[in-house]
Amino acid sequence: DDVVSILNGNGVPSCPIYDLKQASEDPHIAEARGMTVEREQPGLGPVTLLGNPIKMSATDPAPRGPAPELGGDTVSVLEDLLGLSRKMIDELREDGAL
Repeated sequence: DDVVSILNGNGVPSCPIYDLKQASEDPHIAEARGMTVEREQPGLGPVTLLGNPIKMSATDPAPRGPAPELGGDTVSVLEDLLGLSRKMIDELREDGAL
């Protein structure tokens, strides 16, 4: 803080460099800039997430909902992204791979 004050006092624009913990505790960053958002996560309750640093007037970049539960998107990833059939997925599940 002393160095920043001296630099700013001498016309040199400067600011402190925060680590993640410090940034999340700074009211200007965490609250005014919306850099942390709280969401309800099933099984955990409220969790604090990092917000998006890019702000646009017509777009809300905040997370829209909770993260999927562990394994919650497995079938859709295997089907939609990897092209596996339901039969193959069932076989993987029976073999203990899923």
